[in-house]
Amino acid sequence: MLIKYKKIKIPLIIAIGCALLIFGISVYTDTQNETAQVTYRVESHTDRALAVDVPGLVQNADYIVIGHYDKHEKNWEISTDPYSEGDIYNFVVEETLLGDVPQNIPVGIPRLKQVSTLIEGQTYSENFTDPNYVDPNFDSKYVLFLKKYEPLNLYTPASLPYHIEIDSSNKVALKYNGGEEPKQLKINKKEIIEFSSETYDLSNIDSITGISADTLKNSIKDLVEKEK
Repeated sequence: MLIKYKKIKIPLIIAIGCALLIFGISVYTDTQNETAQVTYRVESHTDRALAVDVPGLVQNADYIVIGHYDKHEKNWEISTDPYSEGDIYNFVVEETLLGDVPQNIPVGIPRLKQVSTLIEGQTYSENFTDPNYVDPNFDSKYVLFLKKYEPLNLYTPASLPYHIEIDSSNKVALKYNGGEEPKQLKINKKEIIEFSSETYDLSNIDSITGISADTLKNSIKDLVEKEK
């Protein structure tokens, strides 16, 4: 039985602040005969700075702050091609560990990205939750690792993850979104598109979650001091 695979890679590059996002699409067509079902597989990949320990987080950040969110400011259109969006929140800075920032800063949280493809002149797409998405708890305290996107005067992720939440027992946890399962879209009786985006499970390499906030803060201060 003959199975044919067609593969197309289309690289798209977007600059968001200091972050470089690389979007790749691979389309596979499996055919066995004229009546067989055809599946197009469309994959999105993003080149991210991955950090799961304190040195990695500090190395990638230009600003490190401790504080809390107090309100949602507005929606944030990150890019148009491929489309991605997020939210801008006001963050109240209680302590600054790296950089010079005002007491209130706008922080951008990526929420979703769109994976799309063009087939026979028709555009098809599905939305996926961004791995750096966090639904902020206004009652929680966070440590943020940030870069600044100057055109919007906006503070954005320095890495994945870039949020550490401090709980009521003074323990910390890395906060991020692990990703979603592939999504299928049926075009007609014979054709299906399967969209997928990257997924992350950092539990086996996370060296931060579970330590005390004091230990975390002292480690950050020591590393920042060494970089001076």
